[in-house]
Amino acid sequence: MLGEPENKRKDRVPRVTRRSALMDGDLGPEPAVLKPCLAPVRVLRLNRGAIRVKRRNASRRSDELWVGTGYSEVGSDDDVPLYIRIGAARHIVAELVCSVIGRAIGLPVPEPLIVRIRKGDLPSSRLLDQQAEETLAFASASVGGDSCAQLLREDSEHALRLVMTWRHLLPTTAFDEWMANPDRNLGNIVFAAQNLWLIDHAQALGGKAADVSSLKSLQQKAFPNVLAQLIEVGFPLATRAGHLKQVQRWLNDSTLALDLEDALAATGVRRWHTKRERTQLLEFVRNRLLITHSLLCSRLGHPQLNLQNQGE
Repeated sequence: MLGEPENKRKDRVPRVTRRSALMDGDLGPEPAVLKPCLAPVRVLRLNRGAIRVKRRNASRRSDELWVGTGYSEVGSDDDVPLYIRIGAARHIVAELVCSVIGRAIGLPVPEPLIVRIRKGDLPSSRLLDQQAEETLAFASASVGGDSCAQLLREDSEHALRLVMTWRHLLPTTAFDEWMANPDRNLGNIVFAAQNLWLIDHAQALGGKAADVSSLKSLQQKAFPNVLAQLIEVGFPLATRAGHLKQVQRWLNDSTLALDLEDALAATGVRRWHTKRERTQLLEFVRNRLLITHSLLCSRLGHPQLNLQNQGE
């Protein structure tokens, strides 16, 4: 299980053969919702009756998770089942940025939403200002299912094989590197409807380091990358060289037509960020993309591959 000593983790991670690697044998077809687009994030009104998700050490956490439903005030659509995160503005911004960009480049991320919470909607929340008439929060549309951490407890080999042979293993590893996300774990990869989904990007854009340092100072930093660690353990060095070349092609192909300025505008982070902060965020995302492949080459034992690509 992740978090174990490295020698024990190596024993648990299945060595992936060429025949089984990245084949998704137990997964279904791509979810239909993943068509790349940069539509503005929808804003919903929270229905009353949301239930707080029980988590360990809840009183010491800086955020709260709630499950409930929301509805559009400008249409007649059905209620949307969703997970709501109550927390700091930085975490909301990280969730919105990663969700919008991730979906735009074809990764399986649930639809991000901004939820309007009225006074009295969540009376037991300790983080909401209960005197405020309205609070904005991040939410993601529910896809149901269990996390891979839950599956690990039931069938460790099956859960790890799902991740290690997943068609999005390499793109997600590169995406976490790009977004400076140190918090990927098997608890925020959800198995639902025969597909794996990526959730919980609150610690992206620098993790806890962003609480005390500027984004500019963190642009070049190598943050923990759990999926890269799994790849390093699960694949031989020669195979990882091929993976890094695939990552380079994927980064080029998936981001070539992506306008990052439009992407950030679609997130709606203007509700939490000043114009200056949005400019700094755009620079961070742009500059981080330029070094993503280099960081992964160093992680996976092939720093020379990045030098070769720069010379091509």
